[in-house]
Amino acid sequence: MALPAAQSPDAEAPSPRDVPVTPRPTSPRVVALWAWVLPCLLVLLVVAAFFPALLAGYVAWDDEQLVLGNLPHLTLDADGVRWMWETRAGGHFQPLTWVTYAVDRVLWPDLTFGLHCSNVLLHTLAALTFYFVARRLLGLALPEQSAHSPVAWRASAACAAALFAVHPLRVESVAWIAERRDVLSAFLYLLSVLCYVKYASGKAPPMLNITPLPPGGEGRVRGETAATQPCIDASAPRSGDAEETPGFADQPTSQRESALAVYGCKTWYILAVVLCAVSLLAKASALTLTGVLLVLDVYPLRRLGGRRGWFTADAGRVWLEKLPFLLLGLWAAERALAAQAAAGALYTLQQYGPWSRLAQATQGLAFYIGKMLLPVNLGPIYQIPPPDVLLGGRLWASAVVVVILIVTGVALRRRWPGVPAALAAYVIILAPVLGFAQSGPQLVADRYSYLSCLGFALLAGGVVLTWYRRTALPPLPPGGEGRVSGEPATALPSAGPAASPQSRRAVGALVIALVVFVLIHATMRQAAYWADAETLWARAVTVSPESSFAHANYADALALRAWATGAENGATALERALHHYRRALQLDRFDPVTADHFARTLALGGSTDAAVTMYQWALRLKPDSVATRASLADLLAGTGQPAAAVQVLRDGLDRDSASQALLDPLARLLATHPDAAIRDGTEAVRWARLLMATRPEPHAPVLLTLATALAEAGQFEEAVAAAQEALALAEAAEDDRFAELLRRRLELFRAGKPYHVELPLPTTDK
Repeated sequence: MALPAAQSPDAEAPSPRDVPVTPRPTSPRVVALWAWVLPCLLVLLVVAAFFPALLAGYVAWDDEQLVLGNLPHLTLDADGVRWMWETRAGGHFQPLTWVTYAVDRVLWPDLTFGLHCSNVLLHTLAALTFYFVARRLLGLALPEQSAHSPVAWRASAACAAALFAVHPLRVESVAWIAERRDVLSAFLYLLSVLCYVKYASGKAPPMLNITPLPPGGEGRVRGETAATQPCIDASAPRSGDAEETPGFADQPTSQRESALAVYGCKTWYILAVVLCAVSLLAKASALTLTGVLLVLDVYPLRRLGGRRGWFTADAGRVWLEKLPFLLLGLWAAERALAAQAAAGALYTLQQYGPWSRLAQATQGLAFYIGKMLLPVNLGPIYQIPPPDVLLGGRLWASAVVVVILIVTGVALRRRWPGVPAALAAYVIILAPVLGFAQSGPQLVADRYSYLSCLGFALLAGGVVLTWYRRTALPPLPPGGEGRVSGEPATALPSAGPAASPQSRRAVGALVIALVVFVLIHATMRQAAYWADAETLWARAVTVSPESSFAHANYADALALRAWATGAENGATALERALHHYRRALQLDRFDPVTADHFARTLALGGSTDAAVTMYQWALRLKPDSVATRASLADLLAGTGQPAAAVQVLRDGLDRDSASQALLDPLARLLATHPDAAIRDGTEAVRWARLLMATRPEPHAPVLLTLATALAEAGQFEEAVAAAQEALALAEAAEDDRFAELLRRRLELFRAGKPYHVELPLPTTDK
C-alpha cells in the first residue's frame, strides 16, 4: 500500500476517516483454524436441529407407497436398476433417488432409522456445499471486505449456510422420507453451481499441475510452451487465501480468457454439466439451473450486462455455455410431466383455470418470503382453497407484496445488485412449482423453499460481512467527514463515541447467535411433528383447519390405530376418525378416496348400512375404482346380500375384464357360496381361467380358486390336479398353513365333493 504524501507542519490534520484503515493481518494459522472450525460447527448445528427427525417413523404419506411398497424393486441388481430407470411410481421420475433407497436397505439394519439418517446426512452435505458456494460468491461480490477480513469472510459464509440449513422451512424436505429427492437433488445442484462459479471466475481444477509463469519466463503446462500461456498478474486482488480470486471476473476480458486458457478451467465446466445431469436424475429441480447461472453471470460474476454487454461476442459465448444445461432441463421437464400425467396428478385447464393458476403464483411468491421471515404455523399441507377464497383478499395482499419486491429490485439494481439477483433467482427456482403446471392439491409447500430462498441467505451473509468490515472503522467525531473506499462518511453511521469495534462486533455476534438458536429451536419443534402419521396430521388439522386433505389424512391415521387395537379398544380413535372423515367430506364431498376410507371405517364400527351407502357414493364418484368395488362386494356378501355383491363384481369386470382383485372374489363367490341360487360352477370356471391367464407363472392361491371352481362344475379330476399343483408350490415355499388347507380340499375333491363355505361368508378362504 502506498504511503501518504508528506505534509507541512501547518497542514490541517486529516480526519480519522480520511486515513485509510489498515487492519492488522490475520495470522495464517488462525485463518486455517477457522477454515476447519466453521464447517464442523455448521455440521453440529444441522445435526442438533434435525435430531428429532432421526427418531421419527413413517408418516403414511407416500412413505409406504414409494418406499415400503417398492422394497422388492429396491435392489442393486440389473432388474432393480432397470425398474428404477423405467418406473413412474407415485408420479415421479427419480432413478437416482431410488438407488439411494436401495443403498439404505443394504447399509442399515434398522431401515427406518437409516432412511432418516441418510436424509439428514444429505441435507448436511447440501449445507456444507452451500457454505463453499457462499464463500466464493461473497468473495466475488465483496472482494475488498473479503481480502481485508478473511476470517469474517468465512464466518459470513457460514452464517448464510446456517440460516439456510437450520431454518424450519427445511424440515419437510429433511424429515419426510418420501421427499429424499429434495435433499439429494439440492446437494448435487449446489455442487454444479460451485463448479460453474469456479469455472467462470477462473479457478483451476486441483488435478492440474500448474505453476504461474513470471513475466517473460518460460515453462510448460501439459507440454505447451510458455509463449502460448499468458500469465495471470500476480498483483490481482485476492480474498485472503490462495484458492480464491474475488476480483478475477472484473479483469479485462482478454486477460481473463487467457488466464482461463492457462488454468484449463473447462474441467470445472464439464463437471458442472455432469452434476446438473445427475441432479436431474434425483429430481427435476435442476431444470432451473440455466436461469440461475445466467443470474450469477450478471452478478457477481459480471460476465453479462454492464460494460460487457448482452449480445457482444463475449456475451454470446456466455449464452452458448448454457445450452447443455437448457437441453438437460427440457429433457427432465418432459420426463417429470409425463410421470405426473401417468399418475393422474396434473390438473387440466378445465379443472384449474388460468386465473386460478395466476392467483396461485402470486400468492406463492409472497408466501415463501413471509414464512422465511416469520416461520410460524408451518404444516405439511396448504390446500388450494375454493375459488372465492383463492381470488379474494389474500390474492390482493400478495399482489402488493410482489409489486413491492419488483420495485425494490429495480430501485436497488445499481447500489446493491445482490438484491435483484437474489429476487431473480428466487422467481426462477420457484417458477416450476407456482401452479402453471399444477400437480397435487397443494397451493404452496414448505419443501418448495429448499432452493428458492438460498439467495436471501446469501444476502444475509453479505450484510454480515459488510457490517463486520464497517465495525473496523473508527467512529466519526461530531460533524466529522471523510471517505473510506469512496463512500461518504454519512453512509457509515457511527455506533457512538463509546462503542468500540470490539463491543459492536460482540453485540452483532450475540444477535447472530440468538437468531440461529431461535431457528434451531423452531426447527426441532417442527421436526418433532413428523414423528408419526397421527402427530403430523393432528398438526396439519391445527394449521389448516379448512383443508379436507388434512382432515382425511388425520382420519386415516386414527382409523389405522383403531384397526390395530380393535374396534372396542380403539373406540375413541374410531369416533374421532369418523368425525374427521365427515369434516373432510363437508369440505370436499367429491373426493372418492375419502369416501372409500370413510366407508371402510364405518364398516369397522359396525355401521354396515351407512358403509354400503358411502361405498356406493364413492363408486359414483369413481366408477373404475377396483378397490372400492371389491370392498363393497365383500361387505354385501358378508351381510347377506350375495346377489348384489355378484352384480357389483360383474359391473366392475365389464369395465376391466383382467382385474385380479375382481376376478378372484367373483369366482370364489360363485363356486363356494352356501346358497345354491348364487352358485354357478360354469361361470366360476370361466372367471377362474381368466384369472389364471393374468398370472405370468403358476400361483398357489389362484390354482386353489380354479380347483374350487372346477369342483363346483363337477370336473373333479381337473380340480384334484390343480389342487395338487398348488400344494406342491405351497410346500416348496414352506407355507405349512396354506399347505394344510390344500390337503383338506384335496380330500373333498377326491371324494367327489365340492367346497362350500358356511355363513357368515368369510372375506377370504386363503
